[in-house]
Amino acid sequence: MRRALIAILSCALLLTACRDAGNKVSVQPAPAPEPPTEAALQSAAEGFNTFALDLHRHLPVGGNLFYSPAGIRSTLALAWSGADGRTEQEMQDVLHLGESRNEILAALGSLHVLLQQTEGPATLSMANRLWGQEGFPFREEWTRSSRRHFAGSFESADFHQDADAERRRINRWVAKNTGDRITDLLPPGAVNASTRLALTNAVHFLAPWQHPFKKTATQDRDFHTPDGSIKVPTMSASENFWLFQDKAMTLLGLPYEKGEYEFVVILPHIRDGLPVLEENLDWDTLRPGLEAMKREWVHVQIPRLETGSQLDLAAILPAMGLQAAFSPDEADFTRMAEDDRLFLDAALHKSYLRVDEEGTEAAAATGLTFGVTSMPPAATPVHVDHPFLLLIRHRETGVVLFMGRIEDPR
Repeated sequence: MRRALIAILSCALLLTACRDAGNKVSVQPAPAPEPPTEAALQSAAEGFNTFALDLHRHLPVGGNLFYSPAGIRSTLALAWSGADGRTEQEMQDVLHLGESRNEILAALGSLHVLLQQTEGPATLSMANRLWGQEGFPFREEWTRSSRRHFAGSFESADFHQDADAERRRINRWVAKNTGDRITDLLPPGAVNASTRLALTNAVHFLAPWQHPFKKTATQDRDFHTPDGSIKVPTMSASENFWLFQDKAMTLLGLPYEKGEYEFVVILPHIRDGLPVLEENLDWDTLRPGLEAMKREWVHVQIPRLETGSQLDLAAILPAMGLQAAFSPDEADFTRMAEDDRLFLDAALHKSYLRVDEEGTEAAAATGLTFGVTSMPPAATPVHVDHPFLLLIRHRETGVVLFMGRIEDPR
């Protein structure tokens, strides 16, 4: 039997384009991030989750949905670090970054280290890379900060001479750092001769369930979709899981081995209650339930899952308040480069999710382009047999790495 695993794969891409100017950036080794205050670190973790729930309320309603709010926010935060003026403030507000630039960067750098686990049965690795056009006037202060706080090393590229060759090179790096799950992040034409910068981020997470489901216990059971009941392969187990219930919903936490990460089901009590629950759900509403989850003997029935999503974030982020960055006249990324004509003109996100008896496999990619101009007597039953939300999160910090909606497990 193959090793149970979860692969959480998030690739974040920023493409910057404008006319050639200035000299080639000089990249020096950067020191480790300074340690943030405990309050700043907690605020940074809270900001990840506040953004996650804000984003969820702005995403398409109905149907299956899966994405990485942590990957999207991390990519936008890297772009924010090169922004100034109104652009900087809007991004800071939308991303819930706080007020002090130095504290924000220190906290993000520490979280980048804290979220990772490179040894043991559950592993999470995160990688960033900056691909900059030779001869373009990138600010050394920004590239050094990217390396220091985001572990983003700088590599020269020549989009002007052969953009497609650079596209393929970037795609190879993305594939290597996502276990070959994201093999063509940049489609043909995604970069061209006017591209001046690509920022890539990859997150790869592998872990087996702490309590694997027995394949012999999987049976076809009813799942109640908005269009009627269907039969789907449903896993089953009775174990000591994390549980919280109130009058509106059940929160079920299924831990991965060693317990650093967990899969959380957010199940409304009413079969058709998910739209109302989503409409009213924010981080302040969800956090108390997550904090109140306790170990309890639970009999779980949950369907095997396979789903994916594709999102046009350029149609979503301005509605959240990120407007100046998308405006050719108002965007200000002058902390990133001396040229003042960069603006954000595209933002895409793709994802994949599979959940089975052994664990979970998930993949996500984000692209931003810039242009010029033992059993007790009774167990609590939790039958996940109607539409629900899901989270995959880091337990120590509480950071939500992935989030989704399941209406049809097929």
